Amino acid sequence: MDRDEKHVVLFDFDGVVVDSETQYTPFWNAAGERLLGIKEFGRIVKGTTMKRILELHFQSVQNQIPQLEKELEDFEQTMSFDFIDGFEKFIKELHLLKIPTAVVTSSDQKKMNRIYELHPDLPSLFDAIFTAEDFSKSKPDPECFLIGMKQWGVQPENTFVIEDSLRGLQAGVDSGAVVIGLTTTLPKEEIGHLADATFPDFSSLHFEQLLQIKEQIKG
Repeated sequence: MDRDEKHVVLFDFDGVVVDSETQYTPFWNAAGERLLGIKEFGRIVKGTTMKRILELHFQSVQNQIPQLEKELEDFEQTMSFDFIDGFEKFIKELHLLKIPTAVVTSSDQKKMNRIYELHPDLPSLFDAIFTAEDFSKSKPDPECFLIGMKQWGVQPENTFVIEDSLRGLQAGVDSGAVVIGLTTTLPKEEIGHLADATFPDFSSLHFEQLLQIKEQIKG
């Protein structure tokens, strides 16, 4: 196996690093039904930046946008943002192996700053954190992951993208990376076709397994 090659692991944030998607879904479901008359709206916008959500879906109710933004900000203040099971173990393993890591999230810096108040050590867990301000296109466009690869000069085939949403997984596929799907938000039946492998969380995941998955793809 190519253990001596340079690799990088790129993590989505919501639903991958922290257990937040299960909290966001009811909020967006309620907002979508109340303002747009759309049921299960939370599923539609998973993995999308706030800016893009407003541009794509709320232009017909622009007068409601300031209130919606305020409601979301207030709601995020009540969220727990607990780490996904096994994440801390897995990130420590990557540090010991000196594997570069980054968060690549559709969340903006304002939201991340609020999360840093809850998890002051979060920035130190990664070599870089890319937010919505760092790229011009929203997932499923692969731009965000390509930026992460460029940061360390790592080729797509040596990049592992860990995602939970359909948009994020598609972005990983289109970036050429090895794509790992977590079933923290959606079941394997919904995301399996976009992932090279799926796991329920990080509890049983080790970097050696990622290398094995990469070798299977090459084989």
